[in-house]
Amino acid sequence: MQRKLWLTLIVAGLTLGMNACADSTTDTADTSDSDVVSSDTATGEDTTTVEDTTTVEDTTTVEDTTTVEDTTTVEDTTTVEDTTTVEDTTTVEDTTTVEDTTTVEDTTAVEDTTLPEGCNTIEALKALPEGPADFLLCNVAVTYMYDTGYFVQGSADTAGIGVYVGGALKDDGTWPYDAPAVGDLLNLQVTAFGSYNGLQQITASLAPENVGTTDASAYALDLSAGTLPSEEIESRLVTLTGAMIDNKEGKVLTLSYGTATDVPFYVLNGNDLCRNATFDLVQGIITEYNGMHQIKSFDGVADTANLDASGCAVDDSNWDFEDWTLVDPPLGFEKTDYADGFTVTQDTEAFHDGASSAKISLSTDKTTELAQSWYMPVTAGTNYSLSVWTWDNDPNIRARLVLEFYDGTQEIDPEDKNEQYSDYSKDNADWQSLNVTRVAPEGAIQLRGYIRFYDQKDFDPAVGASLNIDGWSVSMN
Repeated sequence: MQRKLWLTLIVAGLTLGMNACADSTTDTADTSDSDVVSSDTATGEDTTTVEDTTTVEDTTTVEDTTTVEDTTTVEDTTTVEDTTTVEDTTTVEDTTTVEDTTTVEDTTAVEDTTLPEGCNTIEALKALPEGPADFLLCNVAVTYMYDTGYFVQGSADTAGIGVYVGGALKDDGTWPYDAPAVGDLLNLQVTAFGSYNGLQQITASLAPENVGTTDASAYALDLSAGTLPSEEIESRLVTLTGAMIDNKEGKVLTLSYGTATDVPFYVLNGNDLCRNATFDLVQGIITEYNGMHQIKSFDGVADTANLDASGCAVDDSNWDFEDWTLVDPPLGFEKTDYADGFTVTQDTEAFHDGASSAKISLSTDKTTELAQSWYMPVTAGTNYSLSVWTWDNDPNIRARLVLEFYDGTQEIDPEDKNEQYSDYSKDNADWQSLNVTRVAPEGAIQLRGYIRFYDQKDFDPAVGASLNIDGWSVSMN
């Protein structure tokens, strides 16, 4: 098409050139209007080739370069906008798992379920008069178990109470229902509420409903800084570290820890706990006994840890009563009954062996008792003898020995009670030997020797009475 246009233009140009030459040879007379070839000027009209140069207009290729506009690929690079994957990384926002960790908030389950409709608190129970009750405790945690009962708490910061089952034991000594375990969460229907020697407790209840479990150790109150037993924390689970035994009188010990001193500690199966020993209490309960609050352990072996008895005389090393670094009683001995009713002091004037003896001064009409601290190992079926020298020159007092065997937890009762006793001492100006011999029964692994003191005749507590002992000895025959 363009080539045809160009050829047309060239031909037109040649034609104009030839006409121009012809016009230049004509004389002026020829320039009349009639001589003008008007039709031939159609070349001017025919020069529509100029108008026909619509090729310029036809260069719509420029306009047709809508490829620029069509480069909407730039606009179409909405991939940038489409990178809403960044926005779509709402996984960051969707990490509402952090917010959704309402498990922390959801741990209010313990708090929220403590008082469903119809449920009550331990505090409210303790405010009731003693006697029959119709009282529902919900979601209480079992904090401590013992042979004939258990203790429960509502939370780590609230009151506890004991549940006594001993009155409902079957004839064979088993519980009336499956015993719960430490850490169980219970709904407990209380049917009777009372106290024993001042300790409030649930005395009757229906079989508890187990509704879950928890970590009972989280309920324990740490006494280590010096917190004392009191009414406010009665029946609470407690722990302590770094306790020292200041004194031991049978099952009743006195402890020092933190800023506290002379704290009563009643312990069962605490044979290895001796005066001057240190230990940690893994678990115990605050109890009350006739107005006195104390720490109590129903199992001294299971409830204690880190025992250091290096400061004790857990042997026969002072059975000659020569070491008086500890007094009333001396090292290696414990008062086991009515400790306040007698004293044990050194006597360097009257003695049987060495350079001193132990003087017993009685000030009560109750039967008092002194024991060796050491639970001596024994072999069942073997004869053992306990012997002690006594100087009893006072008619208002007398003494006798007691030899007991243990299975590691408790005393093994003899078939004949009398076989464990020696004869009584007699009022005499001379030293006399008391002796008792027994065969270690089946199951025995330990023995312990005791001496008991009795008031006689015209005894007056205000005046008192005394005798001396020396040369304590246990032998295997």
